[in-house]
Amino acid sequence: MAEDNTPALQRAWALSYLDASASLALARTLQGAPGTDTAEAQLLVALGAARLVAVPEARAELERARQLYTAAPSHPRAEWGQALCDEFEAMLRRRAGDVEGSAQLQAEIDARPAGPRSAMDRFIAHNSRAITTKLQGRADDSLRHLHAALDAAQQTGWPGPVISAGVNLGGRHHDLYNLEDARQFSLQGLQAATDAGAKLAQLVATSNLVYIHHALGEQQEAHATGLSLAALLPGETPE
Repeated sequence: MAEDNTPALQRAWALSYLDASASLALARTLQGAPGTDTAEAQLLVALGAARLVAVPEARAELERARQLYTAAPSHPRAEWGQALCDEFEAMLRRRAGDVEGSAQLQAEIDARPAGPRSAMDRFIAHNSRAITTKLQGRADDSLRHLHAALDAAQQTGWPGPVISAGVNLGGRHHDLYNLEDARQFSLQGLQAATDAGAKLAQLVATSNLVYIHHALGEQQEAHATGLSLAALLPGETPE
């Protein structure tokens, strides 16, 4: 009997916003493996590629996923897979500098009849729309999507989406000088990132908190946070 790789696919989804490189690597090992939903494995590769690799290569991975779902209309999650392919295409348009094209596709997706969507689907959609609307200068819409992303992230039960949504929300409130909210969400994101050992998220949240404490006149807290940031940096690349 072929091994059931469904748990491994779920692990790759759980890692996708916690350690995108590890998620992509795991998804690649599952491509074509016995007992694996090949289309879903390719979809996970497309998600990792959309976030990590050059746009042309990422788009090629996305088209492979789309073709697999198109070729299997009876797949129990064919509609779900095609919808996520469109979500990833919107990400790629934005990465290529076509923010308006990304926003247009996202609006088209939202205008379709709403079928069942998992918490992870909703997190991906709202998180991506928050980035798009931020780039468009639509502050209220960006915040609305970030709060919706955090709500969906908490429903996934996975730390990665929760960390990503919390840190992003803290950073966005900081951008808008909503300092109390910025501190609250940044601290929540930092705690979740620390618990999960997500170092990059810790660095981002801690950096934001240094500025937030300074802006609030909390110099001692800013200094202490700066020391914790310095402790995180050894071994990291300059970027």
